[in-house]
Amino acid sequence: MHIHITSPAAERLQSLSDSPDTVYKLVYDAEGCGCAVSGVPALWMLDRSAMLDTDLTAASEPTIVYEARHEVFYEDHLTLDYDTVSRSFRLSSRSQIYANDLPVVDRRLIMEAREQDGETTLRKLDEILAYNEHFVESKEYEQYLTNRYPNKKMVILTCMDTRLTELLPRALNLRNGDAKIIKNAGAIVIQPFGNVMRSILVALYKLNAEEVFVIGHHDCGMTGMNAELIVESAIERGIDAQLLTTLKHAGIDLRRWLRGFDNVHDGVMRSVEIIRNHPLLPPGTAVHGLLIHPETGKLDVIINGYEHLANTQQES
Repeated sequence: MHIHITSPAAERLQSLSDSPDTVYKLVYDAEGCGCAVSGVPALWMLDRSAMLDTDLTAASEPTIVYEARHEVFYEDHLTLDYDTVSRSFRLSSRSQIYANDLPVVDRRLIMEAREQDGETTLRKLDEILAYNEHFVESKEYEQYLTNRYPNKKMVILTCMDTRLTELLPRALNLRNGDAKIIKNAGAIVIQPFGNVMRSILVALYKLNAEEVFVIGHHDCGMTGMNAELIVESAIERGIDAQLLTTLKHAGIDLRRWLRGFDNVHDGVMRSVEIIRNHPLLPPGTAVHGLLIHPETGKLDVIINGYEHLANTQQES
């Protein structure tokens, strides 16, 4: 496998490195996903002393290495480029793009911490803090600078599903600062005066949002969720069964609190209904209901808020 490094990419990699002993390692990072064939490309910054015998040099000046076992995930000829406008690395081949925003993670501090503490497994907090230090020092944050007010005057309620983290904003053509995004399990509004509804009202009254979008997704984990299984799991993981009994006697119905919905379509409809009938919702606020496909990003409109407002005005 050969990696061609363009001049902008080479200059950026060299500027990120503060030591001549720094080596960049191309990985197919599947850590935490639970599947060896599902991961994301990434560049790790390592010291040469951390290199294994199985690492093979793929390019030089700056040096990029990889492990032979990761070759299966890439084509033979790759190109690493750097966009000075978006300040992001792009990894591609002749036939596909592997990453438009290839993450560069400084693992040197993590390796040092593990050696000092005798850790044999990577700690998430260490990894986050090491990356964050590099992120701030290299001023990567500059491309995300904005203010607290949503440019597109939208507030979105959606699901916390990991597949939507990057997919949903891109599928809606949203950039940092365009919308207020509220996430929970299933994009559900359970209580008219709960935290979710409060956040929506704050966005509308305080942060200049003008429209509400409830966006559920197909293959949602809240569909048909069994509250009994969650309660059983809590007991298995150390929650005292007597505590659950006490909560029940105090009037807290955990089974109702933890329930999902029969299907995601009805879940979105129910949430939209609660929002648009809320006594504190500003008159004339459009509340839309949509479903997004968690793989393709395709949107299906369940409730068009503009049409509902128009029909309501005609009826009155």
